[in-house]
Amino acid sequence: MPKPAQRTFKTHQELKNLKPEAKTYWIRDAENSGLFVEISPHGGKTFQFRFTVNKHQDRIKIGQFPDLSLSEARIIRDEYALKVQKGINPKLEKIELQKQAEEDAKKNILFKDFAEKYKERFVTGKIKNEGTIATYIDRDIGNAIADKPIQSITTNDIENIIQTKVNAGYAATADKLRQILRKIFDYAVDLEYINRSPVRKTIILNETIYTAPAKNELSLDEIRTFYTALFKSNTATATKYGLLLSLLVLARKSEVIKAKWSDIDLENNNWHVPNPKADYNGMRRPYDIFITPQVKSILLHLKELSGNSDFVFPGKKKDYPISRTLFNTAIDGITSGLNMRHFTVHELRHTAATHLNELGHNGEVVDAMLNHKKSGVRGIYDKSKYKEHRKQILLDWSNFIQTNVPILEFYI
Repeated sequence: MPKPAQRTFKTHQELKNLKPEAKTYWIRDAENSGLFVEISPHGGKTFQFRFTVNKHQDRIKIGQFPDLSLSEARIIRDEYALKVQKGINPKLEKIELQKQAEEDAKKNILFKDFAEKYKERFVTGKIKNEGTIATYIDRDIGNAIADKPIQSITTNDIENIIQTKVNAGYAATADKLRQILRKIFDYAVDLEYINRSPVRKTIILNETIYTAPAKNELSLDEIRTFYTALFKSNTATATKYGLLLSLLVLARKSEVIKAKWSDIDLENNNWHVPNPKADYNGMRRPYDIFITPQVKSILLHLKELSGNSDFVFPGKKKDYPISRTLFNTAIDGITSGLNMRHFTVHELRHTAATHLNELGHNGEVVDAMLNHKKSGVRGIYDKSKYKEHRKQILLDWSNFIQTNVPILEFYI
């Protein structure tokens, strides 16, 4: 039998007649350079285009035969070959286009479509009163904002929905709607469809809406209670360390869960964040995090847990990070069993900022480390002379947490 690289085909019929073998094999189109067909042991036939760009060999999947005909595959192959001639990697271009399409879809998704995602994830088949909750979402909420893009929904839109119920004499239902809306939009924040929830922390009392004072940080007692319960729980070890890391480094949740080992230099105690979320000026400014001894201990544990993955927190598929909702789900699991309020990973950053200010650190530099200031401080924060100041802030914070949460002595 000829070697795989020597086996060729020319016609649709020849391709149709190819039979599967015990192992996957490839056969080349005799008339078109770079066009191959992969035949799996199960009989699947997949068109591939193999190419070289900038001395780098790569391949891209074109489609499945016979859903995609040979003539159609050859046309696509020719299009890819033209890109290669121009120095363009069609595989990387396709990935970027898919990412852009996903971002565009997020920007344009309507509330009713996102609500379906929420119901599928948290309501349908998950709770006893799913019919009632679905009715609240589809009728009481959906009638008002169903066809609005989720990114364009404002606090006024939300309060109009709630106030309508209050005015009709259904204060209890209004408060229930607020709770449902809060969960839906918190989920949208977790999935990065929106940057912040338009739902205020409100309560319904005597048919009047009151805005509860926001509490964005944990007290020292709450920190101690939560992390003691967390490390005593059956929560996955990587998740435990991830939630502690989120508290210690002041980074955003997305920056933590998407962290790659290639950006972490344990020898020189430096963690580079190459693509942070945009700040309030819309700028994405790469920055570095000093790795304290406590953070290094956490990262060494995570390195062992992550195996060969590029990600510090690999998901079920090692080539991807964990779900964006995993940390907040873990928090829900712990706080539900404690006599303390629910909070999110994002609030850990506010917690760190509040306590660091109380410890006497420069508030402007702390805010700049969080990307909170719009102007002025950014220039201060970027100057090299503040590098040691930032380093000392993180050292003091790690020491403060380790000292005040005794259980951590056994883990870091």
